[in-house]
This record gives sequence, C-alpha cells and structure tokens, in this order.
Amino acid sequence: SGNNSKKRNTFAWVVKTFTPTAFLAFVTHSVMGNSRLSIELSQLVPNTGSTARDHLANERTLLAWVRTSIALIALGIALAKFSSDDESRNNLLTGTIVGSVLVVQGSSMIIYAQSRYHENANRIKDGDFAINTGGVNIVLASIVMVGMASIIIIISTSDWRSGGS
Repeated sequence: SGNNSKKRNTFAWVVKTFTPTAFLAFVTHSVMGNSRLSIELSQLVPNTGSTARDHLANERTLLAWVRTSIALIALGIALAKFSSDDESRNNLLTGTIVGSVLVVQGSSMIIYAQSRYHENANRIKDGDFAINTGGVNIVLASIVMVGMASIIIIISTSDWRSGGS
C-alpha cells in the first residue's frame, strides 16, 4: 500500500511538472528501461450482478454524447468557415455567430457528458442510479433554441425579402 502511494505521488508530480510530450517520453523511457512505473487507467470493481454490463453501457453512453458533441463542433466550424468564403457581410456574421454557438454548445455537451459519466460510475458502484431528466431536457432545449435562433438569423439576413439574387 505504501509503494502504491509512492507511485501515485510520483505520477501526480510528473503530470503537474511535465508537458504532455515530456510526460510521454518519461513514461516510454520508464517502460523501456524496465522501470516498475505503472499507470492505472482503470479501476477494479467486483463484478456482481450486472455491474460490468452497467459500466460498459455507461461508457457507450459517454461515447454517444462525445460523438454528438464532435458533430456539433464540426458543423459549427464548417458553417463559420464556409460563410467566410461568401462576400456578403450578413452571411459572414450569421455564419460566424451560429458556428460559434454550435462549437460552444458541442464543447459544453462534452463537459456535461464527462460529469454525467463519472456521476453514473459512482452511483453504479454504490448500487444506486439517478434517472437523468433535467440534464437531457436542458441539452434538448438548448439545441431547439439554437435551431430557432439560426432560422431567425438566416431569414432576417437573407436577400429573399428585397428580391436579391
């Protein structure tokens, strides 16, 4: 137990001290140099009942949230990029605003998904589960609001009202 504590303290010091590149070099050197540094990226829990299945479902849910978030971020970047190719100042502003909102929304969803994943993992360990009603409703409402705002911005800045081409 004392040896594990020493390893964890060393690991924490390395993470705080080195950049990611230097850290990877340190780990590679330690592993190749037959050092006994071990990095624990998982936690061992007893597999009673459906514990393993529940944790794996929790991971799949996290990955689904991340996949959706990445799609929103990519859509926001593409929208901002393609609108910058247009000569119209209105389209540039519209694309930049809507694209930025999508990137922020996608990033926020990743943060939410990560916190929800850890909350569920702890609850599964404790034998509890909380149905997620509030978080899902907030995310869905924000997506609907972004969509509605996008429609309003696009309609208000388009040339169709003035008969433009």
